[in-house]
Amino acid sequence: MNLTIRQFRAFIAVANTHSFTAAGQLLFITQGAVSSLIRDLEAQMGISLFDRCSRHVTLSPDGKSFLPIASRAVDEFDRAERYAKELHKARLTLVRIVGAPLIASTLLPIMIGEFTRKNPDIHIELIDHPMSLLQSCVLSGDADFGIGPQRWLEPDLMEETLFSTPISVLCRPDHKFVENFPCWQDLKDEQVIGVGDESIAFISADSGVPIKARRVVNQMATAMSLAAQGAGIVLAGPFSMRMARGYYLTLCPLLPIVKRNMNIYSHTTRELSPAAQKFKQFLQQYVTENDPNAYMTL
Repeated sequence: MNLTIRQFRAFIAVANTHSFTAAGQLLFITQGAVSSLIRDLEAQMGISLFDRCSRHVTLSPDGKSFLPIASRAVDEFDRAERYAKELHKARLTLVRIVGAPLIASTLLPIMIGEFTRKNPDIHIELIDHPMSLLQSCVLSGDADFGIGPQRWLEPDLMEETLFSTPISVLCRPDHKFVENFPCWQDLKDEQVIGVGDESIAFISADSGVPIKARRVVNQMATAMSLAAQGAGIVLAGPFSMRMARGYYLTLCPLLPIVKRNMNIYSHTTRELSPAAQKFKQFLQQYVTENDPNAYMTL
């Protein structure tokens, strides 16, 4: 069978009006078109849905049994159609971004706020995920694109550098590193607090110095809170000071300078919506005009 929603609508209209002519007027089609739809529907089902006489049309016993089912099918189709229209409308105005925890709690809210003030019709939904889940969130389509530090790239994803940030030490103001600029070798004897199982491993690989996390937590806020209590130091870029100042932490540059890229992760074949493309271009322009690492001026 190849039943259609047009056949169902014609059947329901005739059942309600008891007339092919009236049904045609209700559906804005000709009486002949209604007759053709009903005839095709009956032929496919192998039954008669109506008892026809010269003056009026009434439902057959089979037609009476089929009417509530056809009505529910049309109602469900109409509901699905409305939902599809809402999805299309949302696709035009909704942008879903997944951010790694640190940038999601520091830079991204600032940039989203600036963009929203200039583009009030576009809604930005921010998803904060551990970096280990960021790429899968983009792959699954739960996010239009993601922003986070450099990682090995999953298949079907591509990366673009949004900005680079020098890896620095966040510590208490009374820590020895505040008076003496630390070098990478100095970290070997420090209580380094890592955020996520893989963060310190990537930093260690970039620096060429074996660094081991003595503590590993899941959230940057936890790491900073521990550092504020003297339980260790945190490694992050200067843009993290937007958050670290709330824990009264000090930033100490590490020498020699080693930079990490903060990347935009997007799907290789899935085209961004115009709204998502506009926001992505805004981010790229924003970091060109506003140095993300110039935290002291904010």
